[in-house]
Amino acid sequence: MLRMPQVLKNELGFEDDREFPVEILPYLFLGNAANSEDRQALAKHSIQYVLNVTPDLPNVFEDQGNIKYMQIPITDHWSQNLASHFPKAIEFIDEARTNKKGVLVHCLAGVSRSVTITVAYLMYKCSLNLNDAFNVVRARKSNVAPNFHFMEQLHNFERELKLDVSSQSPLPLLEQMRQTVS
Repeated sequence: MLRMPQVLKNELGFEDDREFPVEILPYLFLGNAANSEDRQALAKHSIQYVLNVTPDLPNVFEDQGNIKYMQIPITDHWSQNLASHFPKAIEFIDEARTNKKGVLVHCLAGVSRSVTITVAYLMYKCSLNLNDAFNVVRARKSNVAPNFHFMEQLHNFERELKLDVSSQSPLPLLEQMRQTVS
């Protein structure tokens, strides 16, 4: 198997999981299981809240008491109802951001479940439609791919929130959202 040197990957714009978690909004970070176990990354970003969207990955630093955890025991499978957890996940993220503490939302790969929760948060908190919220996340982290059923749940959430489905450019929205929390 041919391996691409990291320098070339960086030049071509490929993402390196060691650079994650990525900051979606002030104090809101999206990442994977490895990020949740990286004490230095958590400290670097002042992350004191971790939302673990897996049924079986451990909350590594829970016993130490300096990080508040919430675990949503969902697998990345079409039969799972992640939408039923949106309200408490949004409340947890909001608590961290209100207290100006970093919150990491993660699943195993940081591609489907954690992205779904993050998109739902943006839709609710920033009144963004699904397309715009998804584009905001994708502008910060290109390898996002919620499973089809989770996308359907987000679409239903969009209807429930009665959000305008007309698309806006995500980049001005990103700047607007950054300024509202700073």
